[in-house]
Amino acid sequence: MFNLASLTGGNFVSNLDHYPRQLTTSSLPPELSVFNGNGQSVQDKVRLFEHIREEVSRRIPSIVASLLPGGWRTGSVYTNGYFKYVLVAFESKMKVPIRYDDQTLAGYGNRDVIYLEHHWWNEKTGASGVGVFSLACHIHQVDRIEAFRWILNGIDIEIESCVVQQASLPENVCYVSTPIPYGSILLPDHPYLGIPFNEYCFVTENGAPSFFAREWIIDGEKVLLFLTPCLVNGSGMLEWKYALPPVENMLFNKGRLFNEASLPVDIYDDLGLAARNASLPYAVATWAGEKSFSAAMDWSPLAGRVVNYIFDPNDKAAVEIGAELRGVFQGMGVDLKLVYRDELPEFE
Repeated sequence: MFNLASLTGGNFVSNLDHYPRQLTTSSLPPELSVFNGNGQSVQDKVRLFEHIREEVSRRIPSIVASLLPGGWRTGSVYTNGYFKYVLVAFESKMKVPIRYDDQTLAGYGNRDVIYLEHHWWNEKTGASGVGVFSLACHIHQVDRIEAFRWILNGIDIEIESCVVQQASLPENVCYVSTPIPYGSILLPDHPYLGIPFNEYCFVTENGAPSFFAREWIIDGEKVLLFLTPCLVNGSGMLEWKYALPPVENMLFNKGRLFNEASLPVDIYDDLGLAARNASLPYAVATWAGEKSFSAAMDWSPLAGRVVNYIFDPNDKAAVEIGAELRGVFQGMGVDLKLVYRDELPEFE
């Protein structure tokens, strides 16, 4: 549970108080091995997997129908012969026998039964499981990796993509820019990456915590995922989803950028460096973002200011971001200077 007082006081980065487990690629779901050989980073593979899981969640009815052809949907359940798949959770009443102490039948009563979403079972064999991947394993008698391949064949996602942007929030949720009014918030660990190695807080122009970027180290590679607050289906209940927030809100250290407008701005190509220098008194540190959304960020607080873009000249993406920023700042009165990281040894 994060400490709002420390965050609003400028603690933008935290090494979590419970030591994160060391991750290797063997710690990841075996399905990610499908991407091996495509020249992708671990982050690309993780983000692609998240995209695919999100796309699968949108297509559950059609995937179930393709696995169990010739069936039909009745209410919340898809049925094909002895197979049943729960598309939407529901509660039902089941008649159960009531017996005397000597086990003779006294009659029947009702018992409430909750059928959970995505559970399936075969009434003839007793086989059961959760989710379409498990159903594909059972139907085709294959392992998880081959079941993943089978489902991928029906999804239009380019699995050889490199430099993958994290999946955006689903259409059925509403982004919440300031989760503080909802009280103390327990941030969820990632379902398979677990506890992050680092955590970076993005704030509003008033300095209030907004959303988080979380970082894992897997076989020495960084994996960065955003954790975003949202309201699901207008329920009024706050949830946290591992998804990219609206890009226009992605400016890091926004509170200082708005409230200390006379200071120069240092834009770093690395979020960790920006967080480490976020409280320096002589300049306001921020992050350039990722190449996939850097140019789309709201850079208006930098208008008319002296700006240093500090980057690694050997990083192709960082160099390309610098070129994009030059275009973005044209006409904004920004005095942009490009600075190599190796010219600033104190940052190394």
